[in-house]
Amino acid sequence: MDNRMFNILSKCPIYSEGYNIIIASLSLSLIVAVFQSLFNITMFARNYRYHMLKFYQGDKDFVSDWKIYSSSSNLTSSVNFVGYAIIYTVWCFVLSFLAVGIILIVARVIIYMFYKFNKIGILIRWFFVVLSFPLLGQLFRLLMFLLSKKCLLQRKLQETDKEHPLNVDNRKLFEVLSYFYLYLSLTGGIFSCLRRFILSAAFGFFSLGRLDKSIYSRDVQKFDG
Repeated sequence: MDNRMFNILSKCPIYSEGYNIIIASLSLSLIVAVFQSLFNITMFARNYRYHMLKFYQGDKDFVSDWKIYSSSSNLTSSVNFVGYAIIYTVWCFVLSFLAVGIILIVARVIIYMFYKFNKIGILIRWFFVVLSFPLLGQLFRLLMFLLSKKCLLQRKLQETDKEHPLNVDNRKLFEVLSYFYLYLSLTGGIFSCLRRFILSAAFGFFSLGRLDKSIYSRDVQKFDG
């Protein structure tokens, strides 16, 4: 009964296409997870060798806040190091495989549904509309950079100077631009904050398997591990 049901479903176009989407997405996510794990292992081994050489030379300055831990705590961490390194690598591989696979499946299903109902033009139009906002923000930023260089900053004291002095020469224009850019910068700021969130989440997520590099900011690294 199960085989007959599978044969019937395999002849259904929707089931067949959905199955192909899942298999292709999971295969690609597996490749990404493998390469990511190999990269993490390579970087981990290289940094481990470099850090051990530093320790043998008596240099501990590269370790953040190492003095706040007791000797017994440091010795306990060294004993647990190998086991942690193995399980962190395994967990990072599994989570990367699942996360990338889910993202690819959702993205491909959305694209497939738009294509299936001949709405791919709407999807492309939405994409370019959304893309226009960060591009517009970058355009405003570039315009401000050119105005700063040509109209706002004081002239170079000497021709050999690489940069203009950080001194506003045209204060009236600067005040007018500051008012307008209070609103114009909102366009770029929205997507800049979103980009910061996505990149920090991606870098942190794909660095889960590395014990040589903390995913926390420097002031809270003591809570890592």
